[in-house]
Amino acid sequence: DNSAQHILESNYMTNVLPQATGFNRAGGAWIYTEYLIECSRDVSTVQKQVIFGGAIFNDPTNDYFLQSHGIPTPDIFWKVVVRYETDGTQKVMSWLLPNHYSTIDDNMAQYISTVSEIQSLTGDSMPELPDSYTEETDPSAWDSVLTGCDKSR
Repeated sequence: DNSAQHILESNYMTNVLPQATGFNRAGGAWIYTEYLIECSRDVSTVQKQVIFGGAIFNDPTNDYFLQSHGIPTPDIFWKVVVRYETDGTQKVMSWLLPNHYSTIDDNMAQYISTVSEIQSLTGDSMPELPDSYTEETDPSAWDSVLTGCDKSR
C-alpha cells in the first residue's frame, strides 16, 4: 500500500479477470481473503507473506466476455497464502473460490482447500513454497487479524 511500484505491479491488465458481482466487494469471499492478507501486515508475529493465486477455467458455456474482450470467464479462483512467522514457522491457508455471486464470506469454511488439491487442479507445483509448513484448515484461525484492522490504508 505504501509502495508506488507494488501498486503499479498489481494493477496490470494481466492481473484482471471477470469476477461475479459481489465476489470482490464487501461480503464477498475474495475480498475477505484480501482483508486477511492486508490486516496480517500489522500482526507483529507475521514476518512476511507470500501469496499465490490464479484461476481455473473448466466450463466454456459461461465465457461471457470471450467474444467482446477475448477473455474466458474463470470458473474458480484459487489462493494460497504463506505466512512466515517470527518464530521460524510457516503457516499456509488455501482456498478454492467459485466465481459465483453466492461465494460470500459467511461460507469460508466450504472454500478451504489444501495446497496439494490446488496443485493437482492447476498443475502448478509452486516450487517457491517453503520446504515445511503447517496447513491451516480452520477458516477462523486467522480471523482475529480483522479485529481493529484499518483497511483504509
